[in-house]
Amino acid sequence: MKKICILLCICGLFSLSAEEIKVLHRVHVAAPRIENPDEVPPLFTDPGTTLFALINNTQALIDAPEEEANSTIRTVVRPADGGTEIIFTLERRDADPVVSSALISEEDRHGSYKEFLNRSAEIFSPYLERVSPEIKIRELAADEETRDVLDELLFIQSMQTPFEASLWMGIATKSTNGSDGGPLLYLHFPFQYFGEFSWYRAPNHGISITLFVEYSDYLRPVEADTRELYVLPGIGYTYRTLGRFSAGFFTGLNVGAMRMHAEEDVLGEDWISLSAGESKWFLFQYFVMKPFVSYAFNKSWSIKTSLTLYMDLLELFQIQPAVDFIYQGEMAAEIQFFNIGFSYRWK
Repeated sequence: MKKICILLCICGLFSLSAEEIKVLHRVHVAAPRIENPDEVPPLFTDPGTTLFALINNTQALIDAPEEEANSTIRTVVRPADGGTEIIFTLERRDADPVVSSALISEEDRHGSYKEFLNRSAEIFSPYLERVSPEIKIRELAADEETRDVLDELLFIQSMQTPFEASLWMGIATKSTNGSDGGPLLYLHFPFQYFGEFSWYRAPNHGISITLFVEYSDYLRPVEADTRELYVLPGIGYTYRTLGRFSAGFFTGLNVGAMRMHAEEDVLGEDWISLSAGESKWFLFQYFVMKPFVSYAFNKSWSIKTSLTLYMDLLELFQIQPAVDFIYQGEMAAEIQFFNIGFSYRWK
């Protein structure tokens, strides 16, 4: 029961992190370094605490120990000609320090001090805004079994990268139009490729730019031997789950050019007539639906497999274009039973 509670807490923390919730800035006010204390007026014995309180009145902060703080305010106070010099230094993690200093004159001690504090608060406030929470979940692990679970959660979090590139190779396809004389299964490999570049604005939802390339003799518009080359760029949407074993779904539209080369005479169709050796380019499109499963070797590389449905929307909805540069064959849909792909993720 204890382990379950720990894991629930961890999952909750991960979800908060994923949603980019910010927490209050933790500030440590170090004890002031006062040079020649006997010569410094009592008003200046702890200016750092006064500065913290002034900022905290308009911008909520957390007073924290130095080892837990996001930033530290350090103060140096020393006597100087004509008054007292005060130097505030805001030390930040992985960033340059910010300094505010002034000479507080004896003639207008209280007015000058107040003005200096207000000016220092204005300088430091932009650097003390809310921050992303730091989740040190390894410190919660009490035993080896729990640590293994935490390591797996850390692995999953490392997969939340905004960019992913995949290359798919088509293997075996079956047409759904039921034409006679066609093969039961057509083996594409290694002449069909589907490339994807995906941008995940959210960890699970991505926009994908794609490119479909194929060279085959699978498409038979008539009873003739032809060879086809497809170059179809496209755009789509990808949903992915995260984990060593994961699943996802891609859908998109690819529109581009298809070159048909006749190995023998292609005759008898209104929309195409080719002599042996001739070629012609057509506008061609596929609407793609692809569920897939994936196994991650590490936080960057994965192997995938999928079942893919390619649909010719013009044929599917019986739209007959009036121009001859659009492919008008009978290929309403085809199912690719086996794809294999590799993907690479990065930030």
